[in-house]
Amino acid sequence: DKLLKLVRKLPWESPSPAPEWLKKCLLDLNHHANYESLYQVASLLSGLAKYRDAFVIEVVDALFENIQVTIERNDFREMPLRVRQVKLLGELYNYRLVDSGLIFDSLYQFIGLGGPSIHKASHAMT
Repeated sequence: DKLLKLVRKLPWESPSPAPEWLKKCLLDLNHHANYESLYQVASLLSGLAKYRDAFVIEVVDALFENIQVTIERNDFREMPLRVRQVKLLGELYNYRLVDSGLIFDSLYQFIGLGGPSIHKASHAMT
């Protein structure tokens, strides 16, 4: 609640870089994000959605894009990042910021992105 109040006090007007900076910080799951505390990011976004719904939508869209980019790159070193990104997506679902239809559509798309290489690998083993 205290953090939400502080975030709401940020300058949200267009010449201010605060919203873009906050979005970057919330989605920077590569270095400082703890897997067990990702629910706190979702909780903050849930509280912020009442006041800045367009910003929360931008963050969720950027999260989906980031997940897709890391899957397309298919770099095994990014696996922990992908796990944290999808965990955050699940927490956003728990806080009702994302509906189940979007989750299922995204999972179907993610499986499709990983499908051909898995299929080729299984043929190579036989």
